[in-house]
Amino acid sequence: MTRPVIGVFPRTQRADRQRLFDALELAFRVRFQGRDANSLAGLAAAVFIGSSPAESLPFPWVAFAQERSIPAGARTRIGTDAMIDARLRGRELTDGSGGCAIPLGAPSGSSVLAATGAGPVWLALREHPRQYLAAIAPAELEAGEPLRARLRAGSFLPLLPLVHLLREIDGGRQWDQPPQRAAFIIDDPNLHGLRYGYIDYRELVARAKRGGYHVAIASTPLDYRFVHPQARALFRAHPAQISLTVHGNDHEHGELARVLDAETALSLGAQALRRADRLERHSGLSVSRVMNAPHEECNEVMLSALYRLGFDGLARDLLAPVSRPGAKPAGVLADWEPAEILGGLAILPRFGLQSDAEDFAWRAYLNLPMLTCLHHTELAGGLDVLDRAADLVNRLRPTRWMSLSDVCASNVAVARSGSSLHVRPYARRVRVAVEPTATEIIIETPPSDPAVDVRVTCGPAVEVGTFGSRFRFTGPFSGVVAIEMGAPDPIDVDAVPARATRIWPVLRRPHSCRSSGPLIELLRQLS
Repeated sequence: MTRPVIGVFPRTQRADRQRLFDALELAFRVRFQGRDANSLAGLAAAVFIGSSPAESLPFPWVAFAQERSIPAGARTRIGTDAMIDARLRGRELTDGSGGCAIPLGAPSGSSVLAATGAGPVWLALREHPRQYLAAIAPAELEAGEPLRARLRAGSFLPLLPLVHLLREIDGGRQWDQPPQRAAFIIDDPNLHGLRYGYIDYRELVARAKRGGYHVAIASTPLDYRFVHPQARALFRAHPAQISLTVHGNDHEHGELARVLDAETALSLGAQALRRADRLERHSGLSVSRVMNAPHEECNEVMLSALYRLGFDGLARDLLAPVSRPGAKPAGVLADWEPAEILGGLAILPRFGLQSDAEDFAWRAYLNLPMLTCLHHTELAGGLDVLDRAADLVNRLRPTRWMSLSDVCASNVAVARSGSSLHVRPYARRVRVAVEPTATEIIIETPPSDPAVDVRVTCGPAVEVGTFGSRFRFTGPFSGVVAIEMGAPDPIDVDAVPARATRIWPVLRRPHSCRSSGPLIELLRQLS
């Protein structure tokens, strides 16, 4: 499929903002070309920086009046026009450059889409084709800066009008994004008893049931050898309120970031999976195959191993500090889409409990799963903090609270074009409802950084290619179709040599986790 071409005027602005436009090309499957004033052939839309078109154009465009901005914070009121995304419509948001925006003159018939106290800063001039005027142009990305840094609480006004335009022309199709989904993730707890530190699982389940939310317990596989019978019964009886997911393997400092070779990484990941398999066999519980990175750290070697071993994804907090360069799994599209693909593995965004209403609004706008992570110590004052955070999420739009396995399975966008169903998966395994009239499924795999090969399965059919490519599968289809993006060279967990259980990680866990379970059960893990 030919990507829509967006002209950038004047031509020099494409090079001046190369990293920015390159990132937007990845995010929206378009191409930006620097163009001279009269070079309009083949354009689907245009971006003008420091100028505006001298004549009427037959395609959509956005013109930015100011080429540069300076730090000057201001509250910005988003308009109520129906063309604005409902998740932002009517909100008052904070922007770090809004105070330097020179108010725009609003021609008769125009709509004010955003304004500061000084006046309009984003206008819609006409609808057919769409034409927009904005006050401040987005600046070039710094080296290593993710695109998400320009669309968040405190920094959004320059980029938002361009993102709005690009969403309107994205492939000429209307995408149905994943529904708003959410979960709390509590790192570290084990199931050696009904309590863990400040958590009483009985109270947590009761509160989650009353508040309509879900809590994923990110437990360290080292602790999987023993599950208290009452904890097992509680978790099995309430899968809608509480679930298990993976948190490292031994939970040693930097264990996912300090591996240097593929053999060690595969051994570590395989041991985590074997421990999860054993817990499931002996307890009847399910463990989501989503790795929650201890201390938010995981390097490229480990990401590749997790991809080849069949993990559904990895969850990490982009804003958390890390201890070493290269330890944070993040690329230019980090936290921009429902998941970013790094080395073939889906990276799910998760965020700290301190998030406010503006943070949640931007995550909703970007269709991110609402994954809020915390430790048991943050519940020292009780569970009211979870109720308040859940309320902020639920007020944005109807929300489905679920396990991380279900978040991954639903992490997919679809668009219908005649008898073709276009699918964008954002996890290893997703499920898509297919109408009887569909004759083909076109899977548009997200780009991966670095680029790696992928084995795409659609029902019984299989194709191999590269992430960022399109794969076409013909019908007939029936009901719900399972789609998988796996490694062409997968590793069978049973083929990885067993990793010895080391004494130190076992001995340190009772002290660090403050578990109420007996020490003897932890020491059994040496067997």
